[in-house]
Amino acid sequence: MYRVTANSTYLYKLLEKIPSLHVMNTGEMDEYINDFLSKYFEIFIYSGILVIFSSMLFLINGIQVHILSKKKEILILKSLGANDTDIYKTYILEGILLGVINIILAVIVGNKISKFFITNIAQKEYNFQYFSNILLILLSIIIMMIIYWLNVKKILKLDLNSNLR
Repeated sequence: MYRVTANSTYLYKLLEKIPSLHVMNTGEMDEYINDFLSKYFEIFIYSGILVIFSSMLFLINGIQVHILSKKKEILILKSLGANDTDIYKTYILEGILLGVINIILAVIVGNKISKFFITNIAQKEYNFQYFSNILLILLSIIIMMIIYWLNVKKILKLDLNSNLR
């Protein structure tokens, strides 16, 4: 059985004649959507949490691979006399830049997708959440700084002579 919404009375009466079609007015459709969302709310929450954690794992893994690919570069800088603080600053700044670019793109795309679903499917008014987006940007910058710092710290502990060969 298919469900459609009919706003005009003429369309409603016309579509009602089709036997395999259940025609709903706007009130019934709102009730149907709210019922659907209340039934599957936990599934949406748990799948969102799963997506967040898997994204974090991919992010950490990607940063580790990126830093390991620059292992020789970091060790050469160290052998040329750069102190650990300068090396940390360089790579943490790189992490901040990548984090800012990624999160701004994610916020823009996420808000566009949310606006589409909220206005077109749920047919409700969309409100941009400034506080949560700013908090998200700050949190992602802090996480990127920590991940970069931990990975560079591992490489700086390595022995120069055995790893530059």
